[in-house]
Amino acid sequence: MTTEPTPETVRYTADAVVLSADGHLLLIRRRWAPFEGCWALPGGHVDADETSLAAAVRELAEETGLDVAAHEFWQLGVYDEPSRDPRGRYVTVAYTATVAEPLTPAPDTRWSIARRLLNDDSIETKDRVAGLMVLLYGQTPARTCRLTTAHVIQDDKGVALQLHEIPLRLPPPLDTLVLRLVDIAEDHKHTVTANESNAPWLFPTQQPGKHLTSGQLLARLRKIGLPSESGRCAALLDICTTMPAGVLERLLGISPAAADRWAAGAVRAAYAAEVARRSEAGETLDHL
Repeated sequence: MTTEPTPETVRYTADAVVLSADGHLLLIRRRWAPFEGCWALPGGHVDADETSLAAAVRELAEETGLDVAAHEFWQLGVYDEPSRDPRGRYVTVAYTATVAEPLTPAPDTRWSIARRLLNDDSIETKDRVAGLMVLLYGQTPARTCRLTTAHVIQDDKGVALQLHEIPLRLPPPLDTLVLRLVDIAEDHKHTVTANESNAPWLFPTQQPGKHLTSGQLLARLRKIGLPSESGRCAALLDICTTMPAGVLERLLGISPAAADRWAAGAVRAAYAAEVARRSEAGETLDHL
């Protein structure tokens, strides 16, 4: 009597391999297991109603804020080594595209956008605060969108955000903008409260108890001209060269090892170096 093999669950994912014209590769830092804290390609699971190409375009926009049209991509390969992922069997379709603009904005561009967000009252307050959290402090929209009034501290020293262990003191006029968000949230407390701290969301939606998703916040930032992930990279490179690693960990939740790598300028060099090394060795991008 033969035994029928146990069906195996296969998870279908898509990755985006995006290169800039000047030879840099766009990576994100994983915020969850497995390989938490490691560099990875933007990508994720393919939804039931989409193709793998559509998933790659969507995940790229959600995770980095970069919009690349589907017709700009071509299929790089299918990666299905059974043991490639410790979570189980994953099949990944990788697509690649080259973009003309730099993946990290020039300092002048970054500060030009920051100045506009600080001073332009025609931009919605929530967009100004979210954009400045990216440009000044390297915070991801995924983290920013979950801030509540409980994260805001107002005392005789001024206004601060409790992002990690040490309150982050906010300069003017960012402090005023954050307090404006608090006032708006408190005015609509009955519709925006639904979280573990029972405090109103700073970035609520029209749906009671719901905050903006990271994808929605990314879309808003793109509309005001902010390339979220590249702006965040520029901010982290700047912060990590001017602040001790131990302080960064307690202030922003950035590990000392990560801060040291950023401060050494290893990130930009690692993009091109890793691509060149793997090309010379004939290796695939399975484990990026």
